[in-house]
Amino acid sequence: MVLPVIAAGILVAVVVAIAVLLTREGKTKHTTTRTTAVTVAPPVSHQFLTIEYDRATEATQQMYSAWQHDDRAIALQVGTPAAVDQLFRLPFKDGKANGCNDASSSEIDCSYDYGTTAVGMRYDVKSRQITEARLT
Repeated sequence: MVLPVIAAGILVAVVVAIAVLLTREGKTKHTTTRTTAVTVAPPVSHQFLTIEYDRATEATQQMYSAWQHDDRAIALQVGTPAAVDQLFRLPFKDGKANGCNDASSSEIDCSYDYGTTAVGMRYDVKSRQITEARLT
């Protein structure tokens, strides 16, 4: 029975303290709240499903390997004749893959280091072929 009375007394004391802090000379204290708008960039999103990037990566790996081994027949399994011709005109230089990114609404660009520049291969999502190879 003593505990509820003590709790009620503490509650009254807290309420009185808050009321005293909020009033000064009989006037209510006004507070101002400032808000700051923060603009957050939307997350980077890709327009294709992950499987399309995987297909583009596999096709460019196969084309790169065919180029390395001077095997046009293998290159033609994943690339158009024009893309194979464009790539095979260049002397092979060993380089690392740089990954793939969106090029357009139906194409993905993948590239490999090529000396001080890069060799880019454009993969068409609809035809599932490399349609272009060029220095970038």
